[in-house]
Amino acid sequence: MPVGRNGEVRCLKRRDVIDALADALPPKTIRFGCKAISVEEDPQSMSPLLQLTDARVVRAKVLIGCDGLYSKVANYLGLRPTSVSAVGSVRGLTNYPKGHCFPSASIRMKRDHGVANLVGRIPINDKLVYWFVGIKMSQLDGKYPNDPELVKQETLKHVTGFPAHAIEMIAKSNVGSVSFAHLRYRLQWEIMMGKFYKGSVTVLGDAMHAMGPFLGQGGSATLEDAVVFARNMGQKILYSGQSDEGGQQIMNPERIEEAFDQYVKERRNRIIRLSLQAHLIGVILGSTSSVAKFIAVFILLTVFRDQSAHSKYDCGKL
Repeated sequence: MPVGRNGEVRCLKRRDVIDALADALPPKTIRFGCKAISVEEDPQSMSPLLQLTDARVVRAKVLIGCDGLYSKVANYLGLRPTSVSAVGSVRGLTNYPKGHCFPSASIRMKRDHGVANLVGRIPINDKLVYWFVGIKMSQLDGKYPNDPELVKQETLKHVTGFPAHAIEMIAKSNVGSVSFAHLRYRLQWEIMMGKFYKGSVTVLGDAMHAMGPFLGQGGSATLEDAVVFARNMGQKILYSGQSDEGGQQIMNPERIEEAFDQYVKERRNRIIRLSLQAHLIGVILGSTSSVAKFIAVFILLTVFRDQSAHSKYDCGKL
């Protein structure tokens, strides 16, 4: 989808992005089948101790929490739990073996009534299309199902009245790709004031700035985090020049905190704007208050006049 004069937006499968990133790492860098359940500080070394579900404890020199909406690392830093949005989202993929006829641009179809008030699609290639449906949670009679097949059938009931090609797209979707999520976000004032690092511990991605997917920038913002973080870490002399008993260099904690501080400063303004813009769109889609919707529209038109400016951001080079 063209954006501006020199840019474009592409829709990628999350698995493809993860595989590309993982393939660039040395063998055995990634440990599978484990999950963090708590983070504590070693009273002697002041190093973070990561407790895993398999009872193992990992002592880290530097801990970077990329553990999502329910981040244990964010809890350790004293950040509040993420807040529940008024909007839910159903997402899926539809494969067209003979090819689809949709243009490459991102399309959103919106209406003001019903449980489902938004249907959108973004082609990934000439045969695969990513689609999403916005669910107004206040209009639901009960809970949305979790089983993919039930999610698909429930969604088809709510999209009645949308164009036939949109309904057909959902009906023909790959069941295994269909999922529902009640969206969550981090409050804007906490992003403005939150302490996103402590000692040698910090957070990136949703653990830092969870937001609704209305701008399609969640994954991109996380990659931006990684670039800015790595650049600041690389610019600091992280080692003290001394070695431990095993011959490994001892990291300089002051330099680490300096790098973390600069990383947070660089990212804060960017994610405040992203989060606010996404939140305002969420209010328009999910709120039952006409006043709240009017205020959200007014702020969007006043503060975010260029609706695609967020996609033109340059986080710099490594």
